[in-house]
Amino acid sequence: MHRVIHLFAIALVIVVLTGCGKNPAYLGKADVEAHLKEVLSLKSVSMDAKTGGGGFTGSGQANDGDEYTIDVVQDPQQSQLSYTATSKKDRDDVRTGSLKNK
Repeated sequence: MHRVIHLFAIALVIVVLTGCGKNPAYLGKADVEAHLKEVLSLKSVSMDAKTGGGGFTGSGQANDGDEYTIDVVQDPQQSQLSYTATSKKDRDDVRTGSLKNK
């Protein structure tokens, strides 16, 4: 019995050290803003939680000064975060993507 507990403890440490991965559907504001800055190559992002939950809305600014309106949907059923960023200057410039739990 002691050996089983010892092996379980080792397995638990390995899982914690390697990380289980965060479910994108439950990422907080700061993590969502950081992700959007990176994937959209924006110098700033400001998001607010949607009323009733389920994601965020906000804006971002590119290095060239272009502003983007951003909508983020977090879907716990799909373990996924998806986003749409639309340029205020060029409405045809729409960037979309998603982050799914592996």
